[in-house]
Amino acid sequence: MRASRRISAYCFFPANYMIAVVAMILPGSHRLRNYGFALDVFLTNKCPAGPMRAPMASASWIMEGTIDAIARELGLDPLEVRRVNTITDADLPCATATDELYVDVTPAATLERATQAIDYGAFRTRQAQAAGEHLGLGICTVVEPTTMASGQGYETTLAQCAGEALGCRIEDVSVQLGPYRHRAPWHGKPRQPRPA
Repeated sequence: MRASRRISAYCFFPANYMIAVVAMILPGSHRLRNYGFALDVFLTNKCPAGPMRAPMASASWIMEGTIDAIARELGLDPLEVRRVNTITDADLPCATATDELYVDVTPAATLERATQAIDYGAFRTRQAQAAGEHLGLGICTVVEPTTMASGQGYETTLAQCAGEALGCRIEDVSVQLGPYRHRAPWHGKPRQPRPA
């Protein structure tokens, strides 16, 4: 993938941050073996921007649009292409093509629950029978790495949750946040408060 972005010289995050995060999380819930990216960032006199949740939306749009294009090209149902390429429990733990380590994620199960909830088969039947009416359906699963803290107490909250789930004292739980490979390779401060 080659991506370029024009950004204000006075933005509140590093100039390459947003586009780099998009490139890093682009594989999302899909099994990709061969993936690489090159990024070009141009500082301009453009107004500063502070997008909220933008990396996940952009990466999802690109990846899921690509999966849909593959399905069209091969004459396959987009759901079947996703089922073949989505990370399953049997794949875990696994490292993505961008070296993110997935240990406890459930994209395949999430995909199945979502398609059952909307009755995917019945929708496709209605879609085929719709005369002169366009019925669309978008499918997307997102795996979002979120281990960035700046004083909100994430470490304590995460230790309490893990301790309760594991049946141990929170003092016995080690929570490690920060820019460490296979833990949280990208680190920044949250742009607005979010509940833990």
